Amino acid sequence: MYRAEVIPAAVYFSCDKVPEELKQVLSKFNQDQVGLLCQIDSMITMIGSKLYTKVKARVDKKTEVRRSVMSNMRRLAALYVHFQNVIETEDMSPASIKSTDCVQPQATIKDMFNRRNYEALEEACRTYTSRNDGDSTDKSKLMISLYYLLLKAAKIVGVHYLTKEDSAAANTVAEFLEVLAYYKNDLIGRAIYANNKNRQTRLRRPQQMPRHEDLQALRTYTINRMKSILNDPYLQFTSTEFVELRDMVCCRMTLLFNARRGAEAARLQLSNWNDARNKAWFDPARIEAMSDVRLFLLTSVLFVVMFSPSIVE
Repeated sequence: MYRAEVIPAAVYFSCDKVPEELKQVLSKFNQDQVGLLCQIDSMITMIGSKLYTKVKARVDKKTEVRRSVMSNMRRLAALYVHFQNVIETEDMSPASIKSTDCVQPQATIKDMFNRRNYEALEEACRTYTSRNDGDSTDKSKLMISLYYLLLKAAKIVGVHYLTKEDSAAANTVAEFLEVLAYYKNDLIGRAIYANNKNRQTRLRRPQQMPRHEDLQALRTYTINRMKSILNDPYLQFTSTEFVELRDMVCCRMTLLFNARRGAEAARLQLSNWNDARNKAWFDPARIEAMSDVRLFLLTSVLFVVMFSPSIVE
């Protein structure tokens, strides 16, 4: 018996040729103004498709790749909305096409990659990254991300025009890239300084570190929950229990190694455990030259800490 699959209408009725692997990404967007732009606008979907094709080879990071592409597409669409508002406010838009059936937008996303509209684009970036809570500081990380997203998107659009044999449009994008590179310091110089200052001062303060009592409570709960799952003889071990147990192990390893590179623990597979058990990463020549104490520490203690069930304790 076959089950019918739900296809989002915004993707199914799109007039653009959307790759199959991108449909799963497009179907996850919210049906708001920015989400609909990501699904309907042909230029944004083309840029998102190229970004997805570039990073989809990371098969072990499927969720991270989908979230990264969706985040970049939403940021680009949100920046386009602010760009339209700036264009309308400053009356800098190109002549719009008049139609009795529908209202054409005054500026398209292609106009963002035109050197003549750089001032409007810069103002849109500053409006997008400004805080609404009265704080005079800007969102420095978002500004830096926008700059490099514009850089990648402009290169994708330029290559797209070259493949379509539109040399004039490709030259326009190339000129925009020159302007963007020239004004890099003006656009993100303050954001880079604020980001570095924040990293070197506020984030290193003891007040920003988690409390010892909270870490101890989390450790106690994690250990007790793992023991209750593993020691329950009547528990029906399903995928739900496996996912919970896996998350508990990842949490325990992250706490054990001081929250350093926590995502690496979540991507460990059984093959990594088998390699460690079979000592696939040990150099036999160096092992033979080690003393008995160092050999014991390498083959026993390190293996127990990294991969054995005693990590529960």
